Amino acid sequence: MSKCNYCDFNSVASPHLFLKTPNSAPLKAFFGKSRTHSEDEYIDALTLELRSLLNNQEELKTREVTSIYFGGGTPSMLLPGSIAKIIYEIEDTFEMKNKEVEVTLEANPETIDTERLSAFKRSGINRLSIGVQSFDDSVLKILGRQHSAKRGADSILQAREVGFTNIGLDLIFAVPEQSLNSWASSIEQAIELNTEHISIYGLTIEEGTPFFSTLSEDSGFKLPSEESEVLMYQTAIKALKKAGFNHDEISNMSKTGFESKHNLRYWRGGDYIGLGSGAHSYLSSNPDGEKSKVWGRRWQNEADIKKYIELAKASNPLRQKVEDLNYDDALAEALMLGLRLPDGIDVRAFSKRFGITPELALTSKAHAKHGLTHTKDGFFSLTDKGILFSNEVF
Repeated sequence: MSKCNYCDFNSVASPHLFLKTPNSAPLKAFFGKSRTHSEDEYIDALTLELRSLLNNQEELKTREVTSIYFGGGTPSMLLPGSIAKIIYEIEDTFEMKNKEVEVTLEANPETIDTERLSAFKRSGINRLSIGVQSFDDSVLKILGRQHSAKRGADSILQAREVGFTNIGLDLIFAVPEQSLNSWASSIEQAIELNTEHISIYGLTIEEGTPFFSTLSEDSGFKLPSEESEVLMYQTAIKALKKAGFNHDEISNMSKTGFESKHNLRYWRGGDYIGLGSGAHSYLSSNPDGEKSKVWGRRWQNEADIKKYIELAKASNPLRQKVEDLNYDDALAEALMLGLRLPDGIDVRAFSKRFGITPELALTSKAHAKHGLTHTKDGFFSLTDKGILFSNEVF
């Protein structure tokens, strides 16, 4: 296996890819008896981290768990039994009574088939996010993806076949050499597959990725122009709205009732705990408007997998980067995240929390002058034009 040309996730390539459980012993594989030693170690480390976290912060045990999300790389390469072990540990730790918890697994098409999907469903997964990225083989090749366009479509059909009723897929636009026709065709195929959620992401070239090196070497690859990128985004939104999709936030569209609970927690500034190597966590604090106090804390785990496992086994601290947010940090973050939502920011709630309206909190007033933001029905949000220039506003 290899990392995609644009990927900057904390992940490592693995020589092992479990596409099928052995026909002679599907339950043996499902319950984890056939995992590799390294996979066993990593899953055990995750369990140790969760227990250590809750031992040190017992108040977290009383928190309501609304979603569990397996992401960041290709978690569908893990055996279903490994996924089940983590879910069982979380359920046992938090004594969850809410049966409506959203449990999502990110999956790449080449790592799943009907048998594995069925096992993932039995393990407790009730939502899939499939990294299709394109239904154009030439675009997939440029991206460095391992699957074909047909395999991408088949993976969604197989997920439906085994009983998944909440399926999302990811698509990327503004890829080198990608045409508007190619992008529009991918959107239409995604709509025809009748998934509940579709994420559309403009390609970003991150330092340290193969794309960054390739484009720096004047390889001949050409990125679409800024005008073409805007047109691709507008084309997708128009088609998806016509097909009955609504905005979750700027880059995510869903059918009514299928908004991603997990993603919305991020955009609404909610608390989340990340387990695993390189994982990020955030816990909020609202000290009644006193600027001198901590308004939130975020941290990142050790990124190196081997070091992460060693630290977890030795019960040593896993947090490598800890940041306390002051008033200004929390205010800026609330603005940036809130403006990603379709309704924007609740002016009254924001003002109560920070003692200032979101309009006044923005240091630059160019956003209003150029028609990028507005206030309507008590919410401060981006205009349609503002969405196209959201990075500039942020």
